[in-house]
Amino acid sequence: MTPFTGLMDVRLARNDDLQAIKRLCGECFPIKYFCYPLILLGSPRYPEPWFLELVANKNYLTILATHLDIVIGMIVVEYRTLNNCKVSDRSILHHSLSTNSMVAYILSLGVTAAYRRLGVASVLLSLVLCHAHHQGRPLTRSKGSLNYLTSGSALCLSNGDVVTPKVVLSRAHMDFLDSLQDRLFLLPCRAVFLHTLSTNTAGLRFYARHGFRVHRLIPRCYLIDGKHADGYTCVLHMNGGFSQEEGDAELRTYPF
Repeated sequence: MTPFTGLMDVRLARNDDLQAIKRLCGECFPIKYFCYPLILLGSPRYPEPWFLELVANKNYLTILATHLDIVIGMIVVEYRTLNNCKVSDRSILHHSLSTNSMVAYILSLGVTAAYRRLGVASVLLSLVLCHAHHQGRPLTRSKGSLNYLTSGSALCLSNGDVVTPKVVLSRAHMDFLDSLQDRLFLLPCRAVFLHTLSTNTAGLRFYARHGFRVHRLIPRCYLIDGKHADGYTCVLHMNGGFSQEEGDAELRTYPF
């Protein structure tokens, strides 16, 4: 394996990336998650249409990290309105906010084993958070809109928390963000959310470092080696978004 040199490129997924995406998903996500509509009991972990959707459907923003033209990481996000989320996820926004409010759902974030703990996942997540943060307004560096991802700066969240990104995006990464003007919407994105195993302590800590909080427990939503496992919904609010005040407060804090 070629040693990682920090010269990581990012780009949108293409049709000719399908096999690389399949390999990455097979390595990083050896589970079945029943909240995704195409993944049903008795079906393969990842049906073929799912992979095709990732590269062909403009509703998905599928960003790949590559090193020497080898795919080493991927993040997939879908922008949707709150009323198009599963009922169990709609409490990520307070009921006073419109059900037509836009949110971003991270379907997948994975990095191949040889390139983990090198900041690849942080770059991918930071790109998505930056893109989501700037929905509803121009994404242009000339007005300083991306400054919160530069060294020494921070992102102030709607709840008053200040999150300092754990990665400084390079000029090339910023140029990539600038190329995504056609993926911006008129509505602001109120929240970014995801699901992860309740036992995924490392993943929970990773997302906590980037400003996410556990919102609620989802019982028995994963299938691993024939056994069901619980998951968490994790959420990061932005652009005036905030969540319902419901349920056990302990489920909205990290379990460690």
